[in-house]
Amino acid sequence: MNADGSDQLGLSNHLFDDVWPSWGPEGERIAWARRSGLDGHVYVINVDGTGERRINDVRLPVMTPSWSPDGRRVVFASSGLQIYAVEIDTGEVVRLTGE
Repeated sequence: MNADGSDQLGLSNHLFDDVWPSWGPEGERIAWARRSGLDGHVYVINVDGTGERRINDVRLPVMTPSWSPDGRRVVFASSGLQIYAVEIDTGEVVRLTGE
């Protein structure tokens, strides 16, 4: 939306399942978690509402996604206080914490 509140654009129709939006570092994309029960995926969309896509195929409890400074990865927390990173282009998920 504009700074004055006009021209609002809804980016999601899943009001209760799409949570924790995070602006990309370039200001052109938003990442968020789409939850289904306790599990979920990370999605990315352009700020104009185009190009929505799921970026990871692994179902995990996804919480609080956040972009890397270079915009190539999204990091998120999961159950058991584990932290994962997913590559935007490949969808590869890497666990960064724990064993």
